[in-house]
Amino acid sequence: MNYALPLTICLSTLAITANAQTFTGEYTVHVEGGLALPLNSSDASFLVENNSAANSPAPWAVTEIIGADALGFGLGASYAAELTAGLNSGSSLYIRVEGNSVSADTSFADGWGGLTAALPGIHDDGYLIEDTWDAVATVSTNTFAASAGIQTAIANNLSWSVGLMHANAAQDFGLSFDYDPLTPGLITASGAANNKMTGISFGVTYHRAVSDKLSLNIGADMAALANQYDYSYIYLDGNASSTPQATADFSGNSTVVRTDISALLSYAHRNNISFTSRIGVTIYNNVATGFENTLNPENTLSVQAPVFSSIVVPYLRAGVSIAF
Repeated sequence: MNYALPLTICLSTLAITANAQTFTGEYTVHVEGGLALPLNSSDASFLVENNSAANSPAPWAVTEIIGADALGFGLGASYAAELTAGLNSGSSLYIRVEGNSVSADTSFADGWGGLTAALPGIHDDGYLIEDTWDAVATVSTNTFAASAGIQTAIANNLSWSVGLMHANAAQDFGLSFDYDPLTPGLITASGAANNKMTGISFGVTYHRAVSDKLSLNIGADMAALANQYDYSYIYLDGNASSTPQATADFSGNSTVVRTDISALLSYAHRNNISFTSRIGVTIYNNVATGFENTLNPENTLSVQAPVFSSIVVPYLRAGVSIAF
């Protein structure tokens, strides 16, 4: 991941605004950590019956054995950090980073009805999966966003923010199994997609005092991002050779809408220290994913096209804010 661009954006934004306004010397650091739980809403097929394609061109009809909704997306880490600097206008500058990292394995016991299966999609169904093999599927989800901008309070307990954002989102899929326990090596099939995005974000936050020490912030942030994506697929029979039996690669551009909605409860422990808890969800719409591309029956070695989907990551984080 290239961090040079978001850091350059952040420093340039601070420099430009500092020339126009004076810093008050009031700063706040806010750090959060917690859990993320990506959602699996795919209606694709994980394993399909190995249908013959001798008399018809790809894409071929498939008969589902196991749906992709059986795959676990896992529970992993979620994090965020923010630095704000007050301005004499009453506004403040912010630099923010946030992300999620989750990976989960799903083991499928042998025996799914005596059928010979195939992994649909770019994985040609000439590579078979017998029901006597224990297949293990892995889905990995990683997102990261860095942004810098200005936030300003407006009437009726509302504030708005606008800034520049750089983001990265990847959701990869892998399948491995050993058809011959007496021979070293596994058969693996993997699809890896990476999305690098840059654009503008805009947010609105509602602030409400619950008591003398408790406050509630409900915020929504939306970003329009230009996306450059890459996708690669590899099928490798480690029992026979280290040379891939099937590969596919494509790249391109898309427009991604990133949405983040959250509720933050803050408890003022001291005048300059607050403890926080946040629940929210981050959504990347129109991104390329290795997960959906690999499992899409329309994508075979002879019919390749990227599939755009959504990455949805609910999260729960606890944190602390320190003003100085």
